[in-house]
Amino acid sequence: MKKRLILCFLILPGLFGCRTTLVRDFVVYRDVPTSPEFVVLPFNQYQPQILCAEQAESALIAAGVKVIAPPPRKNVEITKGVDAGQKNLSLEAGQVQYSGKSDSTASLEAARAFETKVEAYQGYGEISADYIVTTNGTIKYYGGPYIESIRVRIFKKDSNEVLASFNTYSECINDDMYKTLESLGVKVKQKP
Repeated sequence: MKKRLILCFLILPGLFGCRTTLVRDFVVYRDVPTSPEFVVLPFNQYQPQILCAEQAESALIAAGVKVIAPPPRKNVEITKGVDAGQKNLSLEAGQVQYSGKSDSTASLEAARAFETKVEAYQGYGEISADYIVTTNGTIKYYGGPYIESIRVRIFKKDSNEVLASFNTYSECINDDMYKTLESLGVKVKQKP
């Protein structure tokens, strides 16, 4: 009876979660290539966010994994034509046919009925890495900007699946990145 009581006191805290530490990272284990490549992308192109990405890059390099440079950013602009409710609008070889009217009248009416929508954004070229690491730093300003914390997410490029997500600090990013990579099954170098 005494052994059962002691056993209950040992098992119950584990069942009901008497943890005093906060679980900060979520890791999904998947098939890992023998020599995976990583690329780090900052949240935006402002200097503090680029510094967060550089810290994540340094942590990956310190763990002994292959890190490649991100592809250059490019401006993408998509122009779409939107029919404003009129029918029979077609543009063929420079000729405008619009509701059976003549070319000159039809082109004026077509221009009024046909609106353009421009969608502009910045993106990256083709990414050749196996894993994409994104960073988003929380920046505080006390006499100047400093990085308070860094949100790191690791994606598998082929499936766009989030494999790991964790918050860390500048002074802890090397250890946290090492533990996360190890949990993912990525071959890391021996920790000093």
